[in-house]
Amino acid sequence: MFRIRSIIALIILGFAIFIIGGGAGMVYQSQKNEIPKTDFNIDDAKKCNLLVEDLGSEVITSIIAYGQVVDINSNQVIISYQGNSVEIKLDQNITVYSFGKDNNGNHIQDKIDIKEIKKGDNLNVILKIMPNKELSAQTIFLLLSDFNT
Repeated sequence: MFRIRSIIALIILGFAIFIIGGGAGMVYQSQKNEIPKTDFNIDDAKKCNLLVEDLGSEVITSIIAYGQVVDINSNQVIISYQGNSVEIKLDQNITVYSFGKDNNGNHIQDKIDIKEIKKGDNLNVILKIMPNKELSAQTIFLLLSDFNT
C-alpha cells in the first residue's frame, strides 16, 4: 500500500512539475516576444553623429525650420508641420520679426517681442545646432496670415 501511494505521489509530483515548467515556458516566451527588436547598425550611428557634427559646424551658418506653434514659453518653442514636430531652444536675446501688410496693402516687417508669438502662429525659425546637440533659434520670423494675400 505504501508503495502504491509513493508511485501515485511521484506521478502527481511529475505532473505538477510538467505543468509548472510549461507555464514558466509560456511566460518566458511572452516576455521574449515583448522585447523590441532593433536593427541597430554601428555604421549608421557613426554617420548620424558625423552628420550632426557637420550641421553644427561653423561652415553651415543656419538651418531653417517652418511650422505652426504647438507650444511656446520663455525657454523653447515647439513647432509642427505635416505631423512632424521639433523642439527648439530659445535664447533670451533672440530677434523676432513679423511680416504682414500695412493699411495700404504694402508688405511690412516689424521687430516684435517674443511674447507676441502664440499657439497656432506660423513661423520660420533660423536655427543652429549647438555643441550640446540641441537646436537653438537664432532668429524667428512670424508669418502673419495676411502676408501671402
